Amino acid sequence: LSGVENRKRKLELKKNVQKLPKIDNFFSKTETNEVVPSNADRNSSISNKIISPEEKNKNKVISTDIAHNSLFETKTVSTSDVEYDSAIDGNRTNCDKVDTINIHFTDLGTWPLNITDIQRTYLVKMRYNYSEIRDFSNSERDGRNVRSDWFFKILMNGKRIKRNWLSYSSCKNALFCVPCKLFTKIENSSYISSLAYTGLTNWKKATEKILLHENSPIHKKNVCSWTSLEMALNHCEGIDKELQNSIRKEESHWK
Repeated sequence: LSGVENRKRKLELKKNVQKLPKIDNFFSKTETNEVVPSNADRNSSISNKIISPEEKNKNKVISTDIAHNSLFETKTVSTSDVEYDSAIDGNRTNCDKVDTINIHFTDLGTWPLNITDIQRTYLVKMRYNYSEIRDFSNSERDGRNVRSDWFFKILMNGKRIKRNWLSYSSCKNALFCVPCKLFTKIENSSYISSLAYTGLTNWKKATEKILLHENSPIHKKNVCSWTSLEMALNHCEGIDKELQNSIRKEESHWK
């Protein structure tokens, strides 16, 4: 065959192929407008959920896990638990006689034994007056009550200094040390003062125990840590940026 005839045959073959129906025509097309949301979209939709006033009120209970949108976790304990054996008592109306004890930042007796960094930073940032002198008429134990003079230290010159680290828990009817409660790691301590753990409840020896605790090296170290963190927060220095953002996020649940 000549070159001209070959070209004619190729052209005819091409035309015949073009006349054949496309393979796509043998299948029905299913159109969908469904869009799979990205992780960012999902997170955005979660964060934009409308919170009812009732839910906002529930957020006033502190919670331990940031992922659960509250600072502390509501802890359920048995009334026979050694840590809470004195938490529920007929002399106090502050604690409900139920197995679930809500955790409030103003009452150290309801704080968890081990406090997270975010919880600690938030509690220090609140600058609450934990050593407030109040009515101790319901603090009776073995014929004795909490005395207001325990909240003051007498110097050699007779001057009285407020013990701003000492706090009374009406829920547990016990005394606690604020900085030691904030900074003591229970699992890493060979000896733990009752003021940093379950609370001081022996009113008969309270004066002696408070003075002994006040002069201990671990207490002095925790007071320094407390003061340093408070100063850093006041000047917005020394705090991890991500931690600050977490704290701001948690504060929104308290407003």
